[in-house]
Amino acid sequence: MLSLSWRTLRARWSAFVGTFVALGLGVCLLATTGLTLAGTSGDPHPPIWYADADLVVVGPDRLTVTVDPEQAAGTESDPGTESGSGTRREPGTESNPGTAPESEPEPKTEQRNLRRPGPVPADVPARLARVPGVAEVVPDRWVPVDLDGANLARPWSSAALRPYPLVEGAAPTAADQVVLTAPTTRRPGDRVVAQTPVGPRELTVSGVVATGPPAVYLGDAVLADWAGGRIDAVGLRLAGAASGHPAIEDRVRASAAGLRVLAGNQRGAAEPDPDAAPLADAVSLLGMTATVAVFVSIFVVAGTFSFAVAQRRREFALLRTTGATPRQVRRLVLGEALAVGVLAALAGCLLSAVTAPPFASWLVRAGFAPEGFTARFSPWPLLGAAGAGVLVALLGVWVAARRAARVRPVEALREASVDSRIMTAGRWVSGLIFLAGAGAVLAAVPAVGSADGLALTLMVALLALVATTLLAPVVVPVLIRLLGWPLRGTSGELARSSALRAVRRSTATAAPILITVGIAATVLAATATLRENERRAVQDRITASALASASGPVGLADETVAALRRTPGVRAAVPVRNTELYVGSGDSLGEHPARYVGTGIEQVLRLPVLSGSLADLTLDVTRPDGGTGPASRTGPDTSPGPDTSPGPDTRSGPDTSPGPGAEIGVATVAVSRSTGWRVGTELPAWLADGTPVRLRVAAVLADSLDLDGSLLLPWELAARDGPRRGADAVYLAGGALADLAPVVAAGGGHVVGIGEHLAATTAEQDRGNRLALFAVLGMALLYTGVSIANTLFMATADRVREFAVLRLAGATPRQVLRMVGAESFLVGLLGVTLAAVVTVAMLAGLRAGLADLVTSPRIVVPWLPLGAIAICCVTVAISAGLASAALALRTPAVRLAAVRE
Repeated sequence: MLSLSWRTLRARWSAFVGTFVALGLGVCLLATTGLTLAGTSGDPHPPIWYADADLVVVGPDRLTVTVDPEQAAGTESDPGTESGSGTRREPGTESNPGTAPESEPEPKTEQRNLRRPGPVPADVPARLARVPGVAEVVPDRWVPVDLDGANLARPWSSAALRPYPLVEGAAPTAADQVVLTAPTTRRPGDRVVAQTPVGPRELTVSGVVATGPPAVYLGDAVLADWAGGRIDAVGLRLAGAASGHPAIEDRVRASAAGLRVLAGNQRGAAEPDPDAAPLADAVSLLGMTATVAVFVSIFVVAGTFSFAVAQRRREFALLRTTGATPRQVRRLVLGEALAVGVLAALAGCLLSAVTAPPFASWLVRAGFAPEGFTARFSPWPLLGAAGAGVLVALLGVWVAARRAARVRPVEALREASVDSRIMTAGRWVSGLIFLAGAGAVLAAVPAVGSADGLALTLMVALLALVATTLLAPVVVPVLIRLLGWPLRGTSGELARSSALRAVRRSTATAAPILITVGIAATVLAATATLRENERRAVQDRITASALASASGPVGLADETVAALRRTPGVRAAVPVRNTELYVGSGDSLGEHPARYVGTGIEQVLRLPVLSGSLADLTLDVTRPDGGTGPASRTGPDTSPGPDTSPGPDTRSGPDTSPGPGAEIGVATVAVSRSTGWRVGTELPAWLADGTPVRLRVAAVLADSLDLDGSLLLPWELAARDGPRRGADAVYLAGGALADLAPVVAAGGGHVVGIGEHLAATTAEQDRGNRLALFAVLGMALLYTGVSIANTLFMATADRVREFAVLRLAGATPRQVLRMVGAESFLVGLLGVTLAAVVTVAMLAGLRAGLADLVTSPRIVVPWLPLGAIAICCVTVAISAGLASAALALRTPAVRLAAVRE
């Protein structure tokens, strides 16, 4: 049968052109996304800052939590008691030691990649210095600054680990001296102002080092103070004879248990990566693009194959009457699909080598990827795309082949002349399952807000469109009669009658239009609706009169915030900063968006407190003597940083093994109602760098679209979270902009009225959303546009004998073309209508979900782009139908009537 499949493919190559084109473009789409995604990963870059270090010790980059399943099985606690995985068990409440071991639940371990590496404990450098073979130990700190184009400050002692010598001046010897990195216009003796986490500082340039990564160098004591005692890395130089000796590395690892010890090119992973955030954005965006690419290619290719096989029902019927078994028919069709799949996969992979680099360049120009980013050739994305293409070809043809091979010969002959029952039990069940899945995901969209709403919106759209395509034959006849009612004349009647008589063909040709318009409409409308309602929620939320924003990575220091509070007319100046928090609850470890907020947040934001009080947001710091007390600090934090003393954690809930430091203490937190936590509940948590902290719920807020479920944390805790920096923004109540502007400018920021801030933020977010949607949908919509033309060409080419009958019955070529044009318009309108139904249903469900989060939710439909996409799709359908019919009509009617099927 494989040889027969190959001969059939060669003899009927024109019948497989449409399938080949659809499959080849689908593989190209997948491979292009895969090659671009491969550009975000690669081998660690060679060390730059630590080129002269033999080993580098850095904090953990992964959080490992062991969850106690017994706690998850307990009942919900009353207010004021601890619950979930963070429950503390009092001594003596453990399970009976005599209990059989087999009755105890197995511990569950969860891991999360940390957003920032954890700190190195303060006693580690001293321990490493005692390791035999270690000649030099150099603690390193990374402090954000804004000075002369550099955004990072390091201690001068770390300069010994990099190969960039002084080219001018001398090392810093005083607290106010700084060394800059070439190229720079500054010279030794120049005075400069640096924005630092402790406020603006005037410094004197003492020297300049050779061109290297942008950074500035200050005295070790100054950096230790600015960093709050935090150590980010430790560089080691080994004695000459010990350098590279495995035993030395083993001893270093033993002395730095729980930390990462890097050697060779791995040392580059210890250096701050300025491209990490843009690459993370690119990965997220490409992940969504890949999801859409996979769905669209599978859907279009499977539909094209099924339609192509359905067109050959008479051929299969003849094979059955000549004695071919159902198994032989299936093998014949699968062999053809395999041959087409392999050829199309090769063509698609070759084409992706041309399309991937321009797509990666566009990501850079749009700001979604860092400078220098490009697609990376790797065999794995190509092999994956090619394998997916062949698999899609086989799966796409399998159902149709089984259906054609299962009928008896006489029934197959009868099936070749008319459409059989399309809605099988399997199609009904599959359609309803996808429909239910779309409804379930849609219900979760409002809860995540617009930040993550795009990903869920895509999921809803894909599920709903699959369900609609599967269930479409139920409503297609009714829609054809309604939409075709205005068609008048003989051509219009024939077009409507032809579409009704061949529901399978009408559904198959309308499917690409449904997918193209449906994805665009649902995603664009849902995203615009979420953004508009979030904007309105933010506008209603903010009661502040102005907002001061940081212009660089340093943020607005506590010193600047204090100066703003002293400005005449200012009633409140409340700093805020965004972060992430890992919280153990139940038997899982969740990652939550969080915001550090200063005292008086209720004076600048209208927060919907359901229970508790925001005034209770505080941090109780664990002291070395074991006592606790509220942290009343309002100025810069000069404490030695997080407690890094080693020692086991005796809590019975989730635990890190080992953690980056001892638990800071207990921080109260405000949570949204959707978390299910209540006032008084205590939970174990970890900051973005893995530092453990205990949370106690002080207030519960109503769910809100603009808050995105963020946890509100006391501002004092921000000083313990990662490299020290200031506030992202400061909400201001009262004060004139003319008085506030110089204070904020001195602190490295700018201040605007709330109205101007909201307008600028909305414009920037809208631009980002448009570009992201273009990246996610652009290639997919182009591909489906080609598939529309491809499907119409296949459908029209299969009707040459029908055209011949019409011509022999007296119809002119113009009348036939009018009929084909009218039917193509009707099918295009059918696809657009089905897409509109899906969009309306989705927006109705979205509006119902938003009703609990926003007062008077508003639906936004971007009519201009959606109308343009719909018109383009219908135009492509009409043009493809007319072009293929015109080509067929060039052959005389008598010869067309004799064309074999």
